[in-house]
Amino acid sequence: MSHQVEITHLHFYIRDNYDFTSDAEPLGHWGRDGASRPPSSGKAFVENKSFREWRARHGRGGDFVVFSDVMTKHLKRPLVIFI
Repeated sequence: MSHQVEITHLHFYIRDNYDFTSDAEPLGHWGRDGASRPPSSGKAFVENKSFREWRARHGRGGDFVVFSDVMTKHLKRPLVIFI
């Protein structure tokens, strides 16, 4: 036993990979000025499949990872670990 570690806080977050694999998941209505959920003039309805087709044609776009904010919880008593 050479070190003592005291853990006083725990930090939690959510990580989600978005990979556009399913075919019929709606992604909204997309246009040059951005995306919107309700139909909008000049925007095309986009699903995962149509996005993958666009990505293959244009060599742009990709999968991405989304992270939530970090939630911190203070422990009433520190967790002590000897290593």
